[in-house]
Amino acid sequence: SWIDSESFDSAGVSFTDSNDTPGPPVLTSVTDLNPCDSGVSIVFTASVEASSHDLYVDGSLQASGIISPHTYVPGDANSHDYVVRAINGTCYTNSNTSAGTDVNNTPGAPIISSVTDLYGCVLSGVSVVFSAGSGATSHDLYVDGSLQASGITSPYTYQPGDPSSHDYIIRGIYGLCWADSNTVAGIDFANANSSGELLSVDAIVGNMRSVCQGTFIQGSPTDEPCRIFNETQFIHTLTRNIAVMETEVTRQMWADLQAVQPTLPADPTNTSYGSGMSNPVNMPTWYETILFANLLSLQNGLDRCYYTDVSLTVPVDATNYTTSPIYCDFGTSGYRLLSEGEWEYAARALTTTPFSCNETNYTSENCGECTAGTHPTLEQYAVYCANEMGTSEPVGSKLPNPWNLSDMHGNVWEWCWDWNGTYPTGMTDHTGPISGTQRVLRGGSWEDEAHRSASRYSSSPNSRGYMFGFRLARSVN
Repeated sequence: SWIDSESFDSAGVSFTDSNDTPGPPVLTSVTDLNPCDSGVSIVFTASVEASSHDLYVDGSLQASGIISPHTYVPGDANSHDYVVRAINGTCYTNSNTSAGTDVNNTPGAPIISSVTDLYGCVLSGVSVVFSAGSGATSHDLYVDGSLQASGITSPYTYQPGDPSSHDYIIRGIYGLCWADSNTVAGIDFANANSSGELLSVDAIVGNMRSVCQGTFIQGSPTDEPCRIFNETQFIHTLTRNIAVMETEVTRQMWADLQAVQPTLPADPTNTSYGSGMSNPVNMPTWYETILFANLLSLQNGLDRCYYTDVSLTVPVDATNYTTSPIYCDFGTSGYRLLSEGEWEYAARALTTTPFSCNETNYTSENCGECTAGTHPTLEQYAVYCANEMGTSEPVGSKLPNPWNLSDMHGNVWEWCWDWNGTYPTGMTDHTGPISGTQRVLRGGSWEDEAHRSASRYSSSPNSRGYMFGFRLARSVN
């Protein structure tokens, strides 16, 4: 046997048994670097005879020339077998095998889909809608980089307290780990410029648009084409924020309410002047419109607006709706007709021209014309004598006004609350005279010449007209 590295062959010549295999390295640990990050730390004692060390994971070479500690990212959270190979020339020796797992508890990033104003008329807050981060056990809201709410769910209502733009982020959290969503800017509006926002969708009467309180000049200037004597201008301040139907009440809406509130009378429509279910109801009396409003409020669990007594204790219903006088609680939550002032304010949508659209061809010489092409801009917004086909049209057939309200000009005249009367010289929340013989209608119809934002008409509350219809609103203060 050999007793050292020097010996002799049979001829007496000496030679050396050279063994270049390095001693084995010792793999002391494979540990997760950070439970919220990717990678493991491989700590080993190097072989002193080795010129370099390589890393093998599950038997496959992953890194060469490593030193301790070495960071390796496996790319998954599975357990793997780690070996460090010591190399000296063409010789090598493997370390012990050590299993390790890269635990990454960082959740998936949430996704904010929208930050929308809840109600632009007042500082009511914004609605933050987001998709939860995968694996996250809770979510926090950060606004402009500052934590504002913890443990939130979607949709979440946040009140910034001002009408400024802010940056919103949702942080998904799992243990000590977290991931941030995309950043979305949002504004909690609080002014009349927010009018026209979609406030809610009623199951029966559809989209309700916000109309914020404000002050405007009601009536028309003395030089406005086709103006008549009863449109004397006055400054009108409206203190109620309201939600207004995007369209006039349709035959389908009438049928839908009657299906759940069977005391509503049959649809009064003369179908010769608009038979489609998406056409506006025609021929309703003023009394039928307030009954419709009270029944719709009842159906939606809202306080009713109309009563037969001044103390507001006997609500209008199918047994008494033609009883006079009728009283309105404008401040309650239920559905109602617009006051004449509210109607003109909503129709104008902050415009001061004859129509809510800018019809530059409207003059004193042609303001009563019914010839197609005379008022090309207006014809895009209103169903009236210049483009009518002998009946009303489906609601929303034409472009809406700046506050997203359709058919404020044309299609059918719309009943309002007010008794007809002379305008005051200035007023807050004017709702017309205390009594009278005719109720106001506004907007014009498919059969008439173009009726301006200031145009007024009236009729007995018992009267029916195939050009009469209505839309509703409700106070949302």
